[in-house]
Amino acid sequence: MVLGQASLFSRSLRSVRVIFRRRVTCSLGVIGLLLFGAAAPDALSQARNQAREGAAPSIEEEQYDILRRLLGVSPPTTMPEAAQERAPADAVTTPPPQPQAVESAEAAPAEPPAVQAEAPRAAPVAPTKAAKSTARPKPQPAPKKAAAPKPAPKAASEPAVVERAAPAAQGQAGARASSLTPQAAQAQKTALDAPAPGTVLTAPDVERWKSVMGPSIQWALRRGAALTVVAPKAIPVEAARALATERYHERVELKADKTDMKNYVAGIPFPEVGPSDPDAGLKVMLNQQARISTDDVDVRGMACESARILEDRGLAIEKRYVTEHWRRLAYVGRLYYEPKPTWSTIDGVRYRESQYPFIEPVDLKGGGWSSTRFLDPGRLDDVWLYNPTVGRVRRMNTPQRSQGMFGQDMDIDSLWGFAANPAWTQWHFLGMKTILAPMHASRMPVEWNKPPADFLFNEGWEPREVYVIVGRSRIADYGSADRVIYVDRESSLTAYSEIYDLKGQLWRALVPAWSFGSKARPELSSIPVEETLLPGYTMIDLEINHVTRCELPARGATGDMGWYYNYGTAGGVTPGSFDASNLGGSQR
Repeated sequence: MVLGQASLFSRSLRSVRVIFRRRVTCSLGVIGLLLFGAAAPDALSQARNQAREGAAPSIEEEQYDILRRLLGVSPPTTMPEAAQERAPADAVTTPPPQPQAVESAEAAPAEPPAVQAEAPRAAPVAPTKAAKSTARPKPQPAPKKAAAPKPAPKAASEPAVVERAAPAAQGQAGARASSLTPQAAQAQKTALDAPAPGTVLTAPDVERWKSVMGPSIQWALRRGAALTVVAPKAIPVEAARALATERYHERVELKADKTDMKNYVAGIPFPEVGPSDPDAGLKVMLNQQARISTDDVDVRGMACESARILEDRGLAIEKRYVTEHWRRLAYVGRLYYEPKPTWSTIDGVRYRESQYPFIEPVDLKGGGWSSTRFLDPGRLDDVWLYNPTVGRVRRMNTPQRSQGMFGQDMDIDSLWGFAANPAWTQWHFLGMKTILAPMHASRMPVEWNKPPADFLFNEGWEPREVYVIVGRSRIADYGSADRVIYVDRESSLTAYSEIYDLKGQLWRALVPAWSFGSKARPELSSIPVEETLLPGYTMIDLEINHVTRCELPARGATGDMGWYYNYGTAGGVTPGSFDASNLGGSQR
């Protein structure tokens, strides 16, 4: 009888799995690839074929329509013709012969290994209101090289650079046709569908202006936040990035399997993404990844606070995190220092990133993580984590990238707005819309609202035209379902993003505050060229009323704390900075 009950339980369990999984595709080749990173050629080929036949289908269009109605997005087919215009044929001149693209990027790399399909999820539902660092000498910029491009002008007075740069060109075809500057065209377009500059939006204004706010921002206003509307400004693009886009973008195309691009060298790969493009979702996200890439960056003195959100009193701070370094080193798309535009490596690295050591809290002192992304989209990221409470360095598996680290709400895949591998995500373009977003923060670091809305910063919110993209991870056991990303059309930066849980409920929201300039703070170290800065961001868990808010650099930072862009080896960002062996015994 016991055996019979066990058998019955086993059959019931299998039935439940069938119900909650759309399809199960599992072969020895797939298992070998996931567990060991390699498989026999025949088995691997068979696994790929089975993955194509049994891969989870796209979400039904009806579900996308539900998302569109929830977010107030018009389907791409209903976009005005003016919005679908492409830049004139002579907008980009034909370049002379240029260096060859990365060889591994041109080849057809292995496709992502097949994974188990995820369960059908309910349609997304809008949330309801919940009843000591030691100062070190400043690094000096590396000597200027004759071939290095000149820094971009600080003022947006050269529309040629801004318009011809990939991001700016995307939404300015109509502006060029009417001889308007990008700023004037943007202001004209949003004049009728956004509140006037100087307007302060609060909870009573949500119903009137919810068309320019995502569900998470509506939630924030209902919890006491106030948005000050400001006039839109043009977003500067570095001269080197604009030049690289102009030279190389025509050779870039998507791979046949639509997981990645090939022939990429540098700059923005797809500067002219129209709403009617069937591959708009993937192209926009590849632009976003290229936009946040730079030779090297070191953010020193980053501080975050993890807290509970109390409806009437504001934040109850639980823990403060201070990190000495947040570094990134690009091997592809390099613009300033040799080797450029590509730093070739034996294992085909795309970029490396790390965040360590923690200075606070005491129980995490010395902890941190380091990650490597590869050119081959079929190869998983190599991520290592050191937690002092465990006392050893361990490898982080890919699904864990979607989980908050060290007790924070922030996950690695949400850094910079979106940092997962685009090839491992199924993309769908919902449409275009105008939203309010903090794209020109006036304070460094950001200033937080007064309680009870101190989970959000007090910055100007300007009307921005954005692509609304939905991404669903192809990774089995990934921690979330859909990720809605609002990508600014002009700059290709993430205005903000909203993450839905496996039940289709709005779970978390990442809201970054962007800024642009040549100094992180007037009294701190300068950077060689005008760059994209991130004075602060907040990751809000709407389901449990929790938040992690961050300042870059920390308020009250002194000495050499701040942003260091493109210093080369003189800034201390070297390949050795990302070795897993440094975790736990971090270099100071």
